Amino acid sequence: MLKLTLHNNLESSWRRVRKLGTELVGYDRFVTQPGDHLEAHDDAVMIVDNSGFMSEVGTHTADHFGGIWFNSHLGILLGVTIHQNLQLFGMGYAPNWFWCLKSDDKGDDAPYPPSEPWREESDPTVVRVIDFPTDRFGPHIDALRLTVTPQSTHTSLDLNAIIGFRKRGG
Repeated sequence: MLKLTLHNNLESSWRRVRKLGTELVGYDRFVTQPGDHLEAHDDAVMIVDNSGFMSEVGTHTADHFGGIWFNSHLGILLGVTIHQNLQLFGMGYAPNWFWCLKSDDKGDDAPYPPSEPWREESDPTVVRVIDFPTDRFGPHIDALRLTVTPQSTHTSLDLNAIIGFRKRGG
């Protein structure tokens, strides 16, 4: 199972500008697919079931699952994706994940991973706190903060991503 949960702890909403992984290979299927908007203080969940009939032989899904969201109030693109590497008969690398934070006033420059400015997280077991400096929150907050907590096995990855902010001096 591949799962991505985005928690928006901000007062402003995000619009999904690019869906990633809409084409599934063979045995994989979406259980849940996020909508086009992530409202303030709401969640978006994406679940891909990769445990079907062919998983006994091998697993390989589309390139990336997740999406890129745009916050017009902050002028920021945020992307989080899960990548399942090819596995045959249980051999191969575990799923890993990528993230992207980028300034963009229009939300129309959403790069496809793994190109710049996407960053790969090669160890899917480490909690990652990512601060993206911005002055659009006001005088007491100096960065958008993305905190991602993964739970990983050899064939699955569950990402819990919290969108928040960092207080100035904190």
